[in-house]
Amino acid sequence: MHETNVYGVCYFGARFTAYAKNLSDSGAAVWFILPDEGLTPQDLLEDAELQAFLISPENVAGKERIVRFSVPRFDISETLDLKELLQELGVRQAWKMYEADFSGFSDEEAYLSEARQGARIILEEKGVKAAAYINTTITLASMPDAERINFTLDRPFLFVLRSRDNLPILAGVVNQP
Repeated sequence: MHETNVYGVCYFGARFTAYAKNLSDSGAAVWFILPDEGLTPQDLLEDAELQAFLISPENVAGKERIVRFSVPRFDISETLDLKELLQELGVRQAWKMYEADFSGFSDEEAYLSEARQGARIILEEKGVKAAAYINTTITLASMPDAERINFTLDRPFLFVLRSRDNLPILAGVVNQP
């Protein structure tokens, strides 16, 4: 549990209290929202005051206070399958083999076989790290005939992530695959 006494802005809602923890000089902040006693975060999900606050916290008058702020370290990640949501939003043909049109990506017949969103946030004494991604998989409807080889990464290997401009973004070594 990380605890500090800091000067900051608090917002006191009818059913919750919120505090903004600034992140260095970047102008970024993490808002922490604490439901009142007897309420759970789920109880607040449809709260109109909380929704208005989350949409535009800068438009809500907060009160400056010295805050004894305590927060536990945490590391949270979640992955969500987007197929059903995308289909509800009207993206249907892309999932159908031989009906999807991915001609801009491939000369082969292809379709969307997976769409996932993931996010991770780590909060610790040193600060906050967060990342999010959306991964889509386009599958070829038919595999072309070609000679097959075995390529098993069962010993230490390197990897390099490159941008669409072929610039290296991230490189590393896996010593124990």
